[in-house]
Amino acid sequence: MSSDIYPPKVIRLAEKTLATTFGNWREVLYTDGRGLVAALAFGTWDPSTTVPCRIQSHCLSGFVFSSVECDCRKQLEVAQLYMQERGAGVVVWLDQDGRGHGHMAYMLASELASQAGVSQSEAYERLGYSGDPRSYGIAASVILDLGIGAVELLSNNPERAAALRRHGIDVDTRRPLIIDSSGNDFLSRSYRDKESQGHVIDLPQKER
Repeated sequence: MSSDIYPPKVIRLAEKTLATTFGNWREVLYTDGRGLVAALAFGTWDPSTTVPCRIQSHCLSGFVFSSVECDCRKQLEVAQLYMQERGAGVVVWLDQDGRGHGHMAYMLASELASQAGVSQSEAYERLGYSGDPRSYGIAASVILDLGIGAVELLSNNPERAAALRRHGIDVDTRRPLIIDSSGNDFLSRSYRDKESQGHVIDLPQKER
């Protein structure tokens, strides 16, 4: 059966309260039998509530090495602040560095993109990787396990909303996360690349 209809099962392994810059959150650790997935939940909700949700891919450069070549860390901060202000939200953290190819692929593609003057997506493809093979089935399973009826997806990527819908998630709204790229050539180039992939970096819009 298609995993687009039946998302993979997940098992809760542990949970605890986590004090952060954006208040106290509930950290929940899951496994699908192959790897670990973490969720950060803020506030409470019932199945009739539309809950802000951010699907965050791991980025070693951005989150560990404080790189200014991407907006990963800043997007997560903006998402957490938005959830804190609204009293509820969930972040699902996926170990999908390098668009799911791993950190080595990210390093090689970034270097090629810089040297050849091509987009990150084209660099991946020149190296023999697909543009973006990331999967969101396990994220959908976590969202369902947390008892969320509908989400306001915090993402610039309409395809991510479509992918969650294919796994049975009601994406009521997609809200772009706009990070100021002025003065940062890396981010400006990254946004041009993402817009060429169909990302919409503009005002919030209904995804119906």
